[in-house]
Amino acid sequence: MNERSLSLEIGKMWQLSKVCQALFFDERPVHKRYFLRIDTDRLEKTGLLKRKGDYFEALMRLHRIKDVFIVTDLASYTREDQVFPLHPENYYFLDTMEIKPGMEVLDLGTGSGIFAIVAAKNGARVLAIEKNPRAYKYAELNMGINGVEMELRHADYFDWSKKNRKRFDYIMSNPPFEPAPKELVNYYTHSFAGEDGLEMVRRQLDMFPQLLNPGGILQMVFFSVSSARDKRIPKILDEIDDRFAGRKTFSYRVEYSAPIALETFGKRFEKKFLRKQFVQNWLKRSTENVFIGMLFIQDIEDLEKRYNKWMNPADIDGIGQETPMGYKPKLHSIALD
Repeated sequence: MNERSLSLEIGKMWQLSKVCQALFFDERPVHKRYFLRIDTDRLEKTGLLKRKGDYFEALMRLHRIKDVFIVTDLASYTREDQVFPLHPENYYFLDTMEIKPGMEVLDLGTGSGIFAIVAAKNGARVLAIEKNPRAYKYAELNMGINGVEMELRHADYFDWSKKNRKRFDYIMSNPPFEPAPKELVNYYTHSFAGEDGLEMVRRQLDMFPQLLNPGGILQMVFFSVSSARDKRIPKILDEIDDRFAGRKTFSYRVEYSAPIALETFGKRFEKKFLRKQFVQNWLKRSTENVFIGMLFIQDIEDLEKRYNKWMNPADIDGIGQETPMGYKPKLHSIALD
């Protein structure tokens, strides 16, 4: 299928806002009469829609952000290899990106490809790496829908980094970062990050200095339990201080939310995944709060810290505590006529 024509059909469908809300977010079937001006055969061949009798159902979730269309798994797809629907932190990441034309950009664990695609549309030369085969296919599809040129590689980025000799001006990362009990198995690969949420973050912090050009920037979204020395701040600050405080070669700033009670996550694991005793033991081993935030590290000479506050996800309309990152689609009773 012609990529340009596919993008046009998706754009035409997106104009039907109530239809898209029902299909992709409420996951309700929609009658064929609402698609009279849309080439549904093309959308079916892509795998976006499926026809059942006189109705169409969504097989993927469709998002639009910064003039980019992105498809991901539906929220109802709950297998380990789920390609995560876009969440508030993805929007915040894009709003704070500092990509300039001509930059050499690396996207670690690209997932749906959203960050890499926006960077490529901004004129950057992008290498995006993804280990999950399902996510790799989604990223490939999203590249086609948006007509961007970038390098997409199917690999484990830790293994790749051992052989890589190239350096980058900007590194983007949305790593698995959800704190969870160690007994949890068969959980989403895009989310599980050890008991404090920093398992992958630590490995990336150790890896990135060999990947940055002088003056280069690492941007990473994180979800961290609170510090043992001060429950009002995230533990990731301790990890950064341990690595960079004495080197005076990197500056960083951290923007993070108000504290979120870790117990809210414990209740969800207890309800859906684990026996109550496992969850209670984890809560006893952990600190009482978690924080969502954004980390920027730059390769420069002076070390400075700046702590800013970001929104508390619990305050955003439609946010609950039923899925990773607290996102639960808000059901709408919308009359399509």
